[in-house]
Amino acid sequence: DKYGLPVDMDLIKLWDSNKGFASPPEEILKMKNPPTAYFTMHLNITVEMMKLFESAGKRIPDDLSIIGFHAIPTVELWKVPVTVIRQSPYDIGSESAKLLLETISSKSKKTKRIVLPCTFIERNSCGPPPS
Repeated sequence: DKYGLPVDMDLIKLWDSNKGFASPPEEILKMKNPPTAYFTMHLNITVEMMKLFESAGKRIPDDLSIIGFHAIPTVELWKVPVTVIRQSPYDIGSESAKLLLETISSKSKKTKRIVLPCTFIERNSCGPPPS
């Protein structure tokens, strides 16, 4: 919305840690003009999407690019190491604890927003769109 780009809700697939995807992500690959870049918000989603791409015969990064928003343990052992945006769980926990203690001690009902920096870790899962 900030850049005036339209949001296609058909491209957004909701995922639940207990149930998986609300609707099959394969639908995206079957679209008339499917996207060539994917962004996932959780390790399990990334793994599931990578399996889907492989079973569909898609090559990463030649046919599709993927970026995850999380750290991936042992990513170096993957067939294609995934580019990620990494958060710091330690910093998130530390700041959360500080806010909790501050709220308890001041009995304040005010909310406070803290934005912590992330790190972009470029690996082999991204490339230019196929021609």
